[in-house]
Amino acid sequence: RERGIVVLLTAVCVLIMMPIAGLAIDAAVLYAVKARLQSASDAAAIAAARSLNVGLTIDEQLSAAENRAIDFFDANYPDNTSSSTDKTIDVDVAETRFKTRTVTVTTSVKVPQYFLRLLGFTSSKVAAEGKASRRDVNLILILDRSGSMADTASVKPCSTMKTAAKNFIDMFAEGRDRIG
Repeated sequence: RERGIVVLLTAVCVLIMMPIAGLAIDAAVLYAVKARLQSASDAAAIAAARSLNVGLTIDEQLSAAENRAIDFFDANYPDNTSSSTDKTIDVDVAETRFKTRTVTVTTSVKVPQYFLRLLGFTSSKVAAEGKASRRDVNLILILDRSGSMADTASVKPCSTMKTAAKNFIDMFAEGRDRIG
């Protein structure tokens, strides 16, 4: 009388375990994509914040930051990574505190589902957000012009120092950073 119960229980267990195994595999893929997307978003935000000093006007600085964010994101998360599609990136630069600008990079991709496709779920959207801040700088630069820095026939330390100081000053944002 009890013959065949094992076959019936095995069939029921397989029907229950297949979606669970599929969910575990698809969740692992989504987790891996989320980690890579988050890293790329963070890298883009940091690169954008560091490039807020490029340009003479605020608009040029914002444009440089946005372009740098997109370049870094594309370098760290190339098209078709893990078969993802519909890659989007949004860069927002805002003054969040006094003399502090925060870059927020919001990204998303669509990732195909492999096993859950059998249940009607073809893809999932994965999103990430990276933030980085840059505070405007107040800097006093002190240069030594004493006798030890005098130019000699073979060594020109004062000329070298002046050139290095000019190159250093060019790294700051015009109209935002203050250098004395």
